[in-house]
Amino acid sequence: MAEFALVAPLFFLLMFGIIQLGLLFGGQNGLVGATRDEARYAAPFHVGTATDAANVCADAASSHGLGTQLTATMQRAIPGYDSSEVATRHVTYSWHSNPDGTYYVQLQIHVAYRFPLYVPLISSVLDGFDGVSDAHLKLDATETMRIENEGLTSTFGDVGCDI
Repeated sequence: MAEFALVAPLFFLLMFGIIQLGLLFGGQNGLVGATRDEARYAAPFHVGTATDAANVCADAASSHGLGTQLTATMQRAIPGYDSSEVATRHVTYSWHSNPDGTYYVQLQIHVAYRFPLYVPLISSVLDGFDGVSDAHLKLDATETMRIENEGLTSTFGDVGCDI
């Protein structure tokens, strides 16, 4: 019985640490998947000019907009999702040159989420890894995708928006 009293705290600390890390990895995996799905969803939008990019950004809150789709995807993908914990949801469209002198559009989606730490003793160890002690760990995902258009003959400055 004395052996159990000596080993039990270490055993439970290890067990709850594994549970908390499993939840964190599941949250990170869900965030990356949601960000990737959002980039796939946004890639078919016709964006050839800065005005097109601004229009996509302006429609982000509509029922089929980028913001609405990202929220729905994150709700399905992140365990224990809470919309108030989303730190960043940003889309950037940038124009790059092809070897033949035409241009293409590149889409980048960046999402940051403050994932709650549930296990008290383990959370005190993990809490400061993101630089802030707030019982959350900041998870981050960025996905970049090329938007296929016919060869564009002009380029524009980067267009970004929060969705």
